[in-house]
Amino acid sequence: MDIFILPLINKYYTTLYYACAMLYYTSIILCHTRTILCYTSTTLYYIILVLYYTILCQYYTILYYTIRIQYYTILYEYYTIQYYTNIILFYTILVVYYTILVLYYTILCQYYTILYYTNTIIYNTILILYYPILVLYYIILY
Repeated sequence: MDIFILPLINKYYTTLYYACAMLYYTSIILCHTRTILCYTSTTLYYIILVLYYTILCQYYTILYYTIRIQYYTILYEYYTIQYYTNIILFYTILVVYYTILVLYYTILCQYYTILYYTNTIIYNTILILYYPILVLYYIILY
């Protein structure tokens, strides 16, 4: 009689083990998906923040130097206008350059973060698909 009951008990615990493993890897995938969403929203927040302060800084810089240009235009000659125009152009180019640089590194960081978690999700998905096939195999085998 024990010969017939033992395979049934073994089959039950094997199926239970693989079902628990499936739940475990599903929770890992959900955790990594949440992490990706968190990093994406944080990155978008910082991009918007950088753009906001860049535009604000650029506006006040241009406004400041425009007022100074008008002041020196009244007081001085042509070379004064040329000098401060070059300063405005220089600072505008500098602000645009640093904005592009910040965006580039933000996108690069986001790309590598998403690539890492995508690979983790693919790996765990393969594991999740492996265990149901293994469970079916043991069910059919016994």
